Amino acid sequence: MGTVALEVANNNEVLRVATAEVFEEWVGTATRWFGRWVAEPETAQSLAYSMVMMLEGAFMLSRAARDREPLRVAGRSMAALLHTAITQADQD
Repeated sequence: MGTVALEVANNNEVLRVATAEVFEEWVGTATRWFGRWVAEPETAQSLAYSMVMMLEGAFMLSRAARDREPLRVAGRSMAALLHTAITQADQD
């Protein structure tokens, strides 16, 4: 999705809006999912944005390098972020 968004953002308003809506849906769905573990809506949304950004970057790096390691690193990093958020929520 990131590749499409980058290619069309300045040239095709219909496709730009469509990609923005897809990202908005992904972030909304992930925010609700992360909300199961963290009570703060802002934290859940931050985790959702982080996940989408990490995955999109990892997809690009993986494709360019023809290597799955960036996806593995993104997964481990996201797990660490979630663990930290849950730990902080438990301490509050």
